Amino acid sequence: MKKKRAKWDVGILNCFPEGARDTVKAICERDNLNLRFCSSIMTNYCLGLWSYHNIYIDIGLDRFTFLIIFAHELAHYEMYKKYRRRETKTHPKCHGKEFQNMFETLIEPFLIEKIYPPDVLVEVKKWIKRGDLGWEGYPFIRIAMYCDYRKLEDLPDGTHFKTRGCGYIKVRYDEASGKYLCYADYGWVLYDPNEKVVVL
Repeated sequence: MKKKRAKWDVGILNCFPEGARDTVKAICERDNLNLRFCSSIMTNYCLGLWSYHNIYIDIGLDRFTFLIIFAHELAHYEMYKKYRRRETKTHPKCHGKEFQNMFETLIEPFLIEKIYPPDVLVEVKKWIKRGDLGWEGYPFIRIAMYCDYRKLEDLPDGTHFKTRGCGYIKVRYDEASGKYLCYADYGWVLYDPNEKVVVL
């Protein structure tokens, strides 16, 4: 019997750093994981979620944080697989030491300069070494230096960007409206070619 193929939201792989995409795809196909964008309601409460064979990530995150959240939710999935059949009275804490070790193991192959700029890589490694998984000390400001403002018409199709507080994927030019068709977690949107956006 053929293994069911993973399903993907439109352009979700484009939300990862380019050097990480093949590895992410291979992991998802190996475990038959589906990647999805969080709904607008979900993102009020979290940056990412997982349910059995599904990982949900906020489309409005920059590409480096998108990868961190993927590894975080993947760690929850791996912990579930590891402990779901054990008849033990105590299970590891949700974000306890065992979870942190699992997260560090999963993120390690991605901590390379092919994926992260050197200055961001140093800061991300420091943040992971702290080991508490909180956002204090996470290099948001350093990462923001790699997210630039551009006109929508100057970006190639498939670009992951943010405008008006939401994340989108630029899909294609719509000749009938003279605008670009873009995908968000809540559906399709048309944007003017001159819209100034933040490339994530």
